[in-house]
Order: sequence, then C-alpha cells, then structure tokens
Amino acid sequence: DDDDWDTDADFVNDISEKDQRWGSKTIENSLNTDRTVDVGAIRQDVVDKHEQSVKAQYLKGPKGSDGYGGKFGVHKERMDKSAVGYEHQAELSKHGSQTDAAKGFGGKFGVQKDRQDKSSVGYDHQSEISKHSSVTDSSKGFGGKFGVQKDRVDKSSVGYDHQSELSKHGSQTDAAKGFGGKFGVQKDRVDKSAHSFGERTDTSAQYQTKVDVKGDVKNFRSRFENFGAAAEEENKRKVEEEKRKRDAEFKRGVEASKKQEAAAEAQRAKEEEARREGEERRRGEEERREAEANRLGAEREQQKLEEQRSAAEEQRRIEDENRSREEQAFEQK
Repeated sequence: DDDDWDTDADFVNDISEKDQRWGSKTIENSLNTDRTVDVGAIRQDVVDKHEQSVKAQYLKGPKGSDGYGGKFGVHKERMDKSAVGYEHQAELSKHGSQTDAAKGFGGKFGVQKDRQDKSSVGYDHQSEISKHSSVTDSSKGFGGKFGVQKDRVDKSSVGYDHQSELSKHGSQTDAAKGFGGKFGVQKDRVDKSAHSFGERTDTSAQYQTKVDVKGDVKNFRSRFENFGAAAEEENKRKVEEEKRKRDAEFKRGVEASKKQEAAAEAQRAKEEEARREGEERRRGEEERREAEANRLGAEREQQKLEEQRSAAEEQRRIEDENRSREEQAFEQK
C-alpha cells in the first residue's frame, strides 16, 4: 500500500505540562527554570515606579498653597497691605425689588431734602411746553401784515403796506431827464449863467486881414465861415444817429421780452397740455382697472353660482339614488 510508511514513529513525549509552557526539549536551555519571567513582579515594579514619578512631579510642580491669595495662600509677606483678606465680605447691592425708592432727594418720593440743590425745581414743577406751529398765534409780534404789537414797532421803520419804488430798467428810463444836453427838460434846475444847448456863438471873424486875393485863395473866407455850419450839421447827424440806435435797441429789447413771454406762455401751455394728458391717461387707467375688477368680480360671482348649481344637482342626484335604493329595499321586503 502506498500509504504505508517506511519507518514507524518512535517519538516519546516525556515533557511535563508545566515544561511545555516555557520551552521545548529540542531547544537548548529553553527548559531552564532559572530564566523564567515573574509577571507579578513586573506589574508591581511598574506600579512602584509610577507612584515615584507622580510624587516627583508633585514635588517639582506648583502647589495649591503657593501664593498669597485665596484661603490657603501661605506667602503672607508678599500680600499687598491695601488688599483685603480672604475672609473679607463685600457688601452686595440689593435687587431692584428690595431697594428703598424713597431714598434720595429726586423724584416724587425723595426724602433727603437737605441734599437738594436750592436752584432745582421740585417734582411738582410743570414746565411750559412750546406750542405746535399749528396752534401758535401768527399775529403775535409787530412785523408782517398781521402784527398787533404796534407799540414795539420802530418809529423809523415802514409799514407792511409800504410799496418801495423799484428802479426802472435801462430800456424804460427817460433819457431826456435832466437839464443838460439837447434833450434836458428840467429847465428850472439850469444855472442862470449857463448857456443853453441851442445857443450859437458867432463864428464869423471879428477882425479883418488884408488878404491878397489872387488865383485860388479868392473863396478862402467863405470856406472858413462855412466850417461852423458843417460842424453843426455833423453834430445833428451824430445826434440823430444816436437816437436811432437807442430806438432800435429799445425795440430789440421789447421784442426780446415779447419773445421770452411768448416762449414762457408756450412752455406753460405745453406743461398744461402734458398735465391734462397725464390726468386723462390716469383717469383712463383707473376706469380700465375698475372695469377689469368689475369683470373679474362678475366672473367670480358667475363661477360661484355655477358651483352652487352643481352642488345642488349633485345633492339632488344623491337623494334620488338614496330614494331609489330605499324603494328597491322596500319592494324586496
């Protein structure tokens, strides 16, 4: 048979159960009991070392009695002289429900009247509250249209009905005002010794010279005498030109004022038209919203009526079915 061994096992187990726990017979010196480990001794050694470590750490570390504060502080020589001891009992403030409201000198129930300031008002003092602008008397005072305190008005001041005269615009002033020049009309203010604007002095020569009238100098005297007339004509022309300029400037100012007034009127008309259109749009929008609300309300009302009609029909159908079942049951009986 292939399962047969050539040799038979001759191993003999001559090791006790205790020796089997620590070693083997085939391993040298494994069964030496002198080399066995005592687990209990190891455990006790660990406990002893731990206690020594904790004690050493305690001795090296801070202690609860170190210092000068608290109940067990031993360093009394380091305590501040102004500090209070551990046995000091501080006075606590009372709760609001335990305090005496009458203590003090303010309020309605203050009883310490000797501490009150002499200039202070009492609790029963009623200060006058300023009135609202809607209840004040506008006629109080002496200024304006309705001031009634006429005895306080300054004698040199003008009244409310005073109409101060405003200075006219340059385009509205009278250029002829005054007494000088060509157009001055205040003749009563002219100095009696002054000459008038229309006064003309004789520019003709008051002397005669001997002139040898020969050739081109024959009309020299007549030309010299015409210088005055030419100067007067030139002055008249300048005055007329200045007057025309003033009239044209005045007309331009009037036309500009009219244009500005027309533009302002057109702007006002445009704003009024825009406001009217906006008002019409707003009114149309409100009417449209109101019509829409009415339509929705009518639809909701119609829907509610339809629901009520459907509910009534359903109730009637259920009643008919119940009645028919009762009749059938009665017939069967």
